[in-house]
Amino acid sequence: MNISKIFLNNSGVPRFKSSISFDYNTFIKLFMESLETIEEELTILAKTIKNDFNHYYDTNPFRVSNIYGQEFTFAIYGKDLFLWDHSGSTAIGNVFLDADLKIRREQLNKLIRLAENFTNDIIECGLCDKEINYQTSRKHRYFAGIYCNSCWESKIKAIEAKEDYN
Repeated sequence: MNISKIFLNNSGVPRFKSSISFDYNTFIKLFMESLETIEEELTILAKTIKNDFNHYYDTNPFRVSNIYGQEFTFAIYGKDLFLWDHSGSTAIGNVFLDADLKIRREQLNKLIRLAENFTNDIIECGLCDKEINYQTSRKHRYFAGIYCNSCWESKIKAIEAKEDYN
């Protein structure tokens, strides 16, 4: 069997996506550094990986694993840090990275807690932040957000119904 045919298309472009995964301790250390350069450094690292693997996709290659080993995708835009499930299709949470290191550590610990909760099927409502069961609430999805029944029925359902996906 020619393994390269499994992993590369006829043009030699990989059929897999490369990623960089940080454990949660390294993740926290990473974001306790200078915020002025971290977004730029991660962008350079992502471009290097894409070039080295000859990738032509524009997905985020950065992941963090929680204490259970489950991976999540993360991205930083300015001082906003976003966390999604492993596929990037469900928003887990986001925080504004404060200049005060004590506050920033609390914010990062919050994201790690949200990741641990997600592993146990608990997610925060995308509107009111109430903790809800992911499995029973995932039918209340609008883009990457999951919403509690109350927020879904009172606001999000009507917004979603007006969407034109064409």
